[in-house]
Amino acid sequence: MSIECYVYNITNYANPVLYTGVTNDLQRRLYEHKSGKTLGFSVKYYLNRGLVSYCTGAGMNDCIFFVI
Repeated sequence: MSIECYVYNITNYANPVLYTGVTNDLQRRLYEHKSGKTLGFSVKYYLNRGLVSYCTGAGMNDCIFFVI
């Protein structure tokens, strides 16, 4: 059984930073980025503009392969 996953891009208001991530719950992950609850890259670069693009895959291996 494969789990649907997402490859997504988000940015900040100034647009100089583009972040690419992989998750199995896109809505939850976007909330984490916007709220700043997860410390790291997204908090450091204020990735709060929201979703730029996303695509789906049949499983994490598909999504990670897509990023590479």
